[in-house]
Amino acid sequence: MRLDEIAIIHSGRASKGGEAVLGAGNLSDGRLVDLPPMEAASEHAPELGDILIAAKGVAPRVAWVRERVRTGVGPNLIIVRTKPELSGPLYAILSSRRYLDFLVGLSRGRATVFSLSAKDLAQLEIPDLLNTATYAQLVELAEAGYDAALESAHVRRNLALDLVRQDLLSDMKGR
Repeated sequence: MRLDEIAIIHSGRASKGGEAVLGAGNLSDGRLVDLPPMEAASEHAPELGDILIAAKGVAPRVAWVRERVRTGVGPNLIIVRTKPELSGPLYAILSSRRYLDFLVGLSRGRATVFSLSAKDLAQLEIPDLLNTATYAQLVELAEAGYDAALESAHVRRNLALDLVRQDLLSDMKGR
């Protein structure tokens, strides 16, 4: 089965009038990070469940849109949009080491620069994703658990640092 049989694949759009857009730098560890503030939602904002793939850069990056985003998708990203029940399993496939290596193989860039087109990505062979309800639920639960673990780690880190700072800096009040 080819990717374009179950998904709509297209490149993002260039910004209009200096509007901030998402780029490869906003994709990290399967998530969107460092989102620019937006007063109004862009008409090119990704939808829930979209999979964003960096089209240019040093290496392919993949992120799964799991929360509402107002920022438009820039031209250096490819949007993969499929049915909601397929987006989790498809994200798991496209973000796997095996498929990241396939994406590098599809690259049209020089040896040190990754460059991928939406047209080339559409031809990518993927496993049959029929009857994937269990996989979709498993991926959703795994991502939610991962998010909770990251949040918990941030809270513990900040508490520890605040405690150390408070203790060390309290001795300096009289100095």
